[in-house]
Amino acid sequence: MKNQIRSIVNPSGEEWDELARLVSVRHLTKKETFVEAGRVCTHLGFIEKGLMRLYQWVNGEERTLNFYGEDEFISVMPSFQLQQPSKSTFEALTPVDLIVIAHDDLYGLFERHHVWERLGRLVAEKKLKEMNDLRDDFNYKTPTERYLYLTTRHPALLQHVPVQHIASYLGITRVHLTRLRRQLMSKH
Repeated sequence: MKNQIRSIVNPSGEEWDELARLVSVRHLTKKETFVEAGRVCTHLGFIEKGLMRLYQWVNGEERTLNFYGEDEFISVMPSFQLQQPSKSTFEALTPVDLIVIAHDDLYGLFERHHVWERLGRLVAEKKLKEMNDLRDDFNYKTPTERYLYLTTRHPALLQHVPVQHIASYLGITRVHLTRLRRQLMSKH
């Protein structure tokens, strides 16, 4: 996590020490949730190890919204920022090691240290851009283009994620995904 933070901001030793006092490590088993729909997202997480997915129930169907891997910050931002119930669930697809910080502790850091407030703003801006990119990808790219991007972004995904989650993320059926994979394999 330190390397990821240092790539964005440069906290002093004192600022690192205060952060260290406020964070903790949380281990999730496969299928365990970090945030559940209907509950408030009370922590911001940083994935040290493992793979997670964010999903929602839409018209009785589970829809995978995104996948997250190592060195990524996670939370359900509207729920976390506003401390309102989440519409989404974060689920571990593999065993996951997270570094977490509670909402109130993080916002206290923001008030006391400009560097942490700046980090929070920059991470939030990055997450907003990712959300917009995902929306645009879904609206303007083909399932094949989205699949190729996904496998580039998270190569381990194919080994750890059930086919139905990948198909759901791509907005296609399992059968369509199987055909798509076959077509891609025949081209190589």
